Amino acid sequence: MTRHLTFIALCLFAGLCSTAGRASAAAPNTTPAAPAAGGVLLDEPLATQHAAGWKVAKGDWKFVDGAWQGAELKADKHGAVARHNVVFTDAVIEFDFKLDGAKSISLSINDPKGHNSRLGITPIGIRLTKDDHDHAGPDKAAVVATLQTKLETGRWYHVRLTQTGEEFTAQVGEHTLAGKHPDIAVAKSNVGFTVAGETASFKNLKITAPAAAK
Repeated sequence: MTRHLTFIALCLFAGLCSTAGRASAAAPNTTPAAPAAGGVLLDEPLATQHAAGWKVAKGDWKFVDGAWQGAELKADKHGAVARHNVVFTDAVIEFDFKLDGAKSISLSINDPKGHNSRLGITPIGIRLTKDDHDHAGPDKAAVVATLQTKLETGRWYHVRLTQTGEEFTAQVGEHTLAGKHPDIAVAKSNVGFTVAGETASFKNLKITAPAAAK
């Protein structure tokens, strides 16, 4: 009996270690759950504080003028990154952003295997991409949609991003772009803001499960 219990314990420990090994800072562990249609999955005003669920992986993050401001640190040799676990397959993601010198920002979406997709924004354009999970193959990054446009420094823009199945759309201020990719239609595990350069601000993040079709 003792030998049997020891075997079960070792199997459980091995399973936990295997799961931890697959997870990375880019894709924190999370427990999959089916969100209710139309339900709010994450609601973060980001005006003066954030919830404990956020993990700041890189960069300098602080609250300035009623928003969460991120800046890259040269010592990191990596863009600023802050992430929060949230489970969904389809979702509507809304937030406001302001560029104050940043070279680029993104809303990065991960699945349990790593990077999945993102909305990338620069002062001269907007892009939707299907990300390379880990740069080790076999999947590769792919541009889903791109739009060249000028975004003003110091101006707040509202974003409404929707993922439904393979469909990937984004409204950034008055601009809209859309595309599709089959690898987007999977369960996601977390989202994050990234900032390259200095600085950019974010507020009013809200993630909602799409209402069920009637």
